[in-house]
This record gives sequence, structure tokens and C-alpha cells, in this order.
Amino acid sequence: MRFGLPIESEEVFVQQPAVRRIKVEHLHNDDANYFTRSNEHEEYSEVQKGDENRKSQIADFESNNKSSAFETESLLQALEASFKVAQSTQDNTIERIIEHERKVREAEELRRKQEELRRKQEEERRQQEEKKRKEEEERRRELARQEELKREEELKKKKEEARLKEKKEQEEKLRKQKLADEEAKRKSGNTNWASVAKEVEKWRAEIVNIKEKVVAPINQNKESKKALNTLKRRVNVKFGQLSNSVRSCQTVCNEILEVIESTRSDTQAYQWILNFISKALISQAEAEVTVKPTAALPLALLTNVFLKRYPEFKYFLTARFVKKCCFILGYSCSIDTEEGRKRMGWKRSDDKWEDEVKYEERVGGIMTLWAAICRESHGSGSEDFDQGAEWRAVARILNTDSSVITNVHFVILSNWWEVSAQSFYQTYKKQAIKLFHVIEKGLAGEGKRKSFPAATRLQLLVEECWRGKFNTIKSMEA
Repeated sequence: MRFGLPIESEEVFVQQPAVRRIKVEHLHNDDANYFTRSNEHEEYSEVQKGDENRKSQIADFESNNKSSAFETESLLQALEASFKVAQSTQDNTIERIIEHERKVREAEELRRKQEELRRKQEEERRQQEEKKRKEEEERRRELARQEELKREEELKKKKEEARLKEKKEQEEKLRKQKLADEEAKRKSGNTNWASVAKEVEKWRAEIVNIKEKVVAPINQNKESKKALNTLKRRVNVKFGQLSNSVRSCQTVCNEILEVIESTRSDTQAYQWILNFISKALISQAEAEVTVKPTAALPLALLTNVFLKRYPEFKYFLTARFVKKCCFILGYSCSIDTEEGRKRMGWKRSDDKWEDEVKYEERVGGIMTLWAAICRESHGSGSEDFDQGAEWRAVARILNTDSSVITNVHFVILSNWWEVSAQSFYQTYKKQAIKLFHVIEKGLAGEGKRKSFPAATRLQLLVEECWRGKFNTIKSMEA
């Protein structure tokens, strides 16, 4: 037998107590009449018996009813007791279930917390390992980068050492060649024109070398070319800001120096920018100095700063000067041939040589700039850009065969005179006076006889000198 509360879906059947139904007939008033009318005593007795029987039945019914009620009460009490027992048992069971469920929940919560703690610890451990892994990777990358930088630095150092060695060997070779040429000149007492021509050809070859080894590699690298073109525009802007003020020129010079310094870490870019500045100086001389000779002075100021600061600059500058104006070496040759005109710096466009006057103005502007650089060199140590170089160039021009002398020779000497004659005289004194006499009586006199227009100008400049007046261009302002 199962005790306890039924479940919701379970049907419960409870036995109802037996109830006897007894028909009781009540007496009516008509019964008296019945007995009155009846004359037989037996019938009356029978009626009484029936009445007694009915009373007895009623008593039995009441007795049975009390017995049924007692049984029902007992059953209910038994059911109540059973219910209480079942309820108590069920309550205990529920309490046990609740307690069990509580313990299960607590165990589950403990397990969840332990699992969460384990996951957290695992995640922290994983993060620590990942951090260590990344740090180790970063350390390895940094070591690799440092090694790469070290290798690059060593390679760069080796290249620089090789370059310096090659440069030193080249300079030593040139020095020996120069000494040999000077010795040959000393012995012969005349200009060694073969040596001069060889020097011109050497610098023309260097222009080809610059195009192949300096310009071409940059042109093939789009990123480098783009970056250097940006620097190129900056330099052009600064050239346009030059004025006759020394202070203003110093500001511009410092800004251009910043541009050059930004390329020092990259040899290719460094050489490219030096070559570009050399070309830009010549272009400024061709365009601006031709019209305004005083414009040569701020350009000369910048050039001497570059020559002192960057020894490599002299190589590019000399090559550019010799290509456009070989008169700075005192070289001249016949222009009867196409090759001769090329050597003397003539330009050719659309299968036509430029106009002679245009050529003279352009080359004269370049000579003015060169003379200004030499005048302001102040012992810069650049042998092709000092007063010694001026003496060499003027002396060679004076020794030039008259058959190759043209009007341009008088133009360049006149331009040189207006820039450097006075400082030249202050340096060489009596020797300078001797040179001036040769210019006046020798070259200028011969030029006037041949009706070269610029010869008259040159002679007038020398005559003014004898009267104590040097027609020198105005110096820069402070």
C-alpha cells in the first residue's frame, strides 16, 4: 500500500458509506376515519403491529445509521491519520529532496566556480605563454634587425672604405699626372695643350659616368625618384629666394644644407642631390647671371659653403663647369667641326647650332659665376675654384693660338675682369700687372685688329685699371 499525496494525474476513488433507504409512511388524518369505519378489532391490531414494525424499522435504521456514521468517522480518522503519516513522510521526503537538491546545487556551484577558476587560470597561463611567445618573437626580430643593421653598416663601411680608397688612388693618380704635366710644362716653357685637352676629355667622360652611375639608378627607382624630385623642388624654390643680402643668402644656404644632410645616409641619393645642385648652379648662371652679373655673388657664396662642407661636391661641380664652359681650364679648340663645337660648349637644337651671341652670353654668365667662386674661395682648398685656377685659366687663354681665338674669348675675359681683376691684383701685385699688360697689348690688341667687338670692351677695362679704377661689380649687402 502506497502512502502519500497522489500526483496530479492520478484518480482517487473513495468508498462512500452504505446508507439504507427505508420508506416511511406518515399517518394522515384519514387513518382515524379508517379505524373508525373498521369494525374489526384484528384489523386494528394489525395496524398497530404494522405501526410498531415501522417504529422498529426506524429504530433499526437509526441504529444502523449511527453504526455507519461511527464507521465513517473511524474511516475518516484512519484516513486522516494515514494522511498525516503520509504527509509527514512526504514532508520528510520533500525536505530530503530539497536538501539533496540544495547540496546538488551547492556542489554544482562549487564545480562551476572551480571550473571557472580553472578556465581563468588556464586563460591567464595561455596569455602569459602568448605574451612570452610574442616577447620572444619580438626579441628575435630585434636581434635579427640589429644583425641586419650591423651587416648593412659593415657593408656600407666597406663600400665607403672602398670608395675612399678608390678616390684616394684616383686623386693620387691625378696628382702625379698633374706633377708630370707641370714638369713637362716647366721643361718646355709653354702650355701643354695635349694635357689640357686630355683633362677636358676626362671631365666629359665623367659626365657620362655620372649619368650612368648616379642619375640612371635613381631614375629606375620610382620611389627614390619621387622623393628626390620633392627635394629638387625645394632646392629650386630656395634658389629663387636668393638676393643680394648676405644674411638672406645665409638663411637660404642653411635650408639647402638641411636638404643635403637629409640624404647623407643614402650614398646614391647624396650623390644625386650634389649633382643636381651643380647643374642648378650652372643653369642659374646661364639664365640669370647673363642678364644680371651681380646675381653671381650669392650663388658663389652658396657654392663655396658647399665646397668646404662636402668634398664630393667639387667632383660634380667641376664636371658640370668643364662640360658647359671649358674656358675655366683655359682650353680652346677650333669650332670648324661638330666635335669642336661640342667641346667648346655649343648647344644644338633641331639640327641647328645656337646663335653665336646667345652662346657668348650664356658662356660668359658661367664664366662670371666661376670667377665669383674663385674670388670668394678664401683658401677653400678647391684647386679648380681658387685664384690659382684663375691664373692658370687666364694664362692659358693668353697663350692660345690666335687661329682659334674668337669673340667669345674677349667676352669671358671681360666678365672675369669685372668680377676678379681687383682681388687678383691685390694677391699677385707685380705679376698681375704683367698679366694685365699682356691682356691689353697682346690679346686685346690682336682682337681689335680682327674687329672682335668684345676686344674693345676688354681693352677699355684694362685702361681704366691704369687710371686706378677697377670696374668691379658691386659687392653684396650685409
